[in-house]
Amino acid sequence: MREQVRMLKQVAPNLRRLAILGDAGVPDILPKLSKAAAEAEGLDICVHLLGSEEDLEAGFAIFAAAEADGLLCLEVPRTTTYGARIVGMANTAGLPAVFGRDQARYGPLLAYGTSLAFAARRSASQVAMILEGADAGALAVEYVRRPELIVNLNAARKIAAILPDSLLRLATEIVG
Repeated sequence: MREQVRMLKQVAPNLRRLAILGDAGVPDILPKLSKAAAEAEGLDICVHLLGSEEDLEAGFAIFAAAEADGLLCLEVPRTTTYGARIVGMANTAGLPAVFGRDQARYGPLLAYGTSLAFAARRSASQVAMILEGADAGALAVEYVRRPELIVNLNAARKIAAILPDSLLRLATEIVG
């Protein structure tokens, strides 16, 4: 999360107040880690946890009242479910936003992290090996090691964000 915050600061060098959008229905570890990452970067934070889709309007009103300069959207069920709407609202509010890697399909300015979908596919292949007779205890433990950065130029144009070359060089994929 700290890397996501740092990337957002590259796009919005005057970033002072970070909005964090999460899910009220899951344990609060991600909001706590996000808060710590933002504070370590010298940012004030405003956290809003979604209970339902209706909470989006209130959340963005809270972010506007707090004068948030950027949005960190946590990779949790409700933000994934409402991802396209959240991206639209962030763009309308002019908030540069960073989402998790697998939420890139919604078109946020930045999507960064490891792919949970890829990890799930790898897990399925290990289950298949076990079902085919492999000894589960003999299989190597695998995990996704390489984070990816997807930069969306269409979103950048919508919010008039200037993307530094240093960030573009880090991109695994550039869209738009």
